[in-house]
Amino acid sequence: MTWPPEPRFRPDAPEERMDPARRAELVLAKLQGQVAYCWERSPFYRRRWEEAGVSPATLRTLADLARFPLVF
Repeated sequence: MTWPPEPRFRPDAPEERMDPARRAELVLAKLQGQVAYCWERSPFYRRRWEEAGVSPATLRTLADLARFPLVF
């Protein structure tokens, strides 16, 4: 490992120069994929989300993510 660590922000990354609306669409699509993956493979997340009344189908906007319970 090198010190100091490499910065995570990369101004040359295409996502950093992307139109904000398009970037939000990309982030939402990736989140939807992650939520679907967890729903299908993790009884823990499925149970927690069912108790909260959410599912992959309820994640239609980035604002909907606020309805998903935090897990610590």
